[in-house]
Amino acid sequence: LSKNPRIWYVMGFIYKDLYKNAPELDTAFLVRETATEAFGKLPEMEGSEEYLPDAYVNLKYLAVTFYNNAVLLLDSGEFELSKIGFELFKKNLVRSTDTIISVKDQEANYYLNLAAKYGARHKSDSTGNNEFFKNAIETYEYLLVLDSNNIKAN
Repeated sequence: LSKNPRIWYVMGFIYKDLYKNAPELDTAFLVRETATEAFGKLPEMEGSEEYLPDAYVNLKYLAVTFYNNAVLLLDSGEFELSKIGFELFKKNLVRSTDTIISVKDQEANYYLNLAAKYGARHKSDSTGNNEFFKNAIETYEYLLVLDSNNIKAN
């Protein structure tokens, strides 16, 4: 059955629906990742042509949900989990073959937001811990590697 594209297609939909009903974020990450892996197998499988248009649409949908969660996790201070969600967004947006959303633009916006959140956390940290300040600098430096002309990162 593992060579049958219909199985992977149906599996993707089942896990996508499980995600929609998953009450806890950890569960939502796991089931979404499983759904994207199932849909992501289809382009490399023989006989999957009829499923590909839907698979790409669902990969884009799931990618966008990863991005939205990554931003929400930044707001709640869950920086490491947010970065995982953002990486899953990038991976699955590329898989979706979508050309409307620019990964480069989204990456710049996300990392600018992340650096700002690190800076805000450092500012509010009365214990003198410089970890968040260091993380903000490293994030801005990473942005400059991606785009040395990024005015906000400079």
